[in-house]
Amino acid sequence: MRGPVVAFPVRPPPGDLRTLQDRLTEVLGRLTPLADVLLLQSGAGTIVTNAAASPGTTVAGTQVWIDLADSGADQARVVARANAGAAGTVYVTVYSLTQSAEVARVAVVDAADQTVAGEWTRLQPSGGDEELVVRVLGDGVLDPVLSRVSLQLRTLGVGP
Repeated sequence: MRGPVVAFPVRPPPGDLRTLQDRLTEVLGRLTPLADVLLLQSGAGTIVTNAAASPGTTVAGTQVWIDLADSGADQARVVARANAGAAGTVYVTVYSLTQSAEVARVAVVDAADQTVAGEWTRLQPSGGDEELVVRVLGDGVLDPVLSRVSLQLRTLGVGP
């Protein structure tokens, strides 16, 4: 079943634009703008030794500047290919150094490599460029291995 993802908040008045919008919706369903911001890619995997519990261990080389408000995105989630290094759970997070706040997270469980996607979270953009970084929250013992981490952004166009 093909179902719409996003409804346009305001339908255009009857005419050519509305007819085009209706036709596109019939053919494609509703569309959601989606972006994937790659923060880490490592074929061999990046080992995060003794991932700390709080505030987490920052993964070197993952810093990126992005204007979340300008992107128009209103939700984000973390998608990762990783393993926890052993039996247990670690959390791969994207953290805003600008706002001193977590943007999104995903749980990685046990030692088998897996691709996992976190829950969509509501963005609270700062209104300008933000410095984002990948942090891993662990128990101070686990050595998770990260192969790929990205921040996915989408626009649902829902209210504040």
